[in-house]
Amino acid sequence: TGLTPVEAARAKQRRFSEPGLWLGDEADREEFVTTISSQGLSVLQGGRFMTLSFGGNKAERMMEIAKRYASGGEQPFTVALGDAENDIAMIEHARLGVIIPNPAHDGIPPLHGETTGQIIRAPSAGPKGWNQVIMSLLKQQ
Repeated sequence: TGLTPVEAARAKQRRFSEPGLWLGDEADREEFVTTISSQGLSVLQGGRFMTLSFGGNKAERMMEIAKRYASGGEQPFTVALGDAENDIAMIEHARLGVIIPNPAHDGIPPLHGETTGQIIRAPSAGPKGWNQVIMSLLKQQ
């Protein structure tokens, strides 16, 4: 994964999901996903890792955090940035969703919110794209 031993030890301290790399072929992957899903596990593919969990996703966690900061029944302005399949629900549930290009894979397909402006695409990949969008939002405030 490219992590140092210290970073790997920290990453191993997970409470809700388990990421891994799929090294088999696509047919075996589909069989694995079908089998593991029938056992009650959720499977989400990220940019690099396949993540297994017993439910829950980034969108649910984002909404839990937003609810903590709700004032007078009004939800705070949420921004979600992501570059892979496992980010789609979060991007779709944010007040503003941002798709970050990722040249390492096919990326996120067009989403419904892009036609309404609820979802935008960053002009650049990776941290540069993330920074461009966030700096633009801060300047608008």
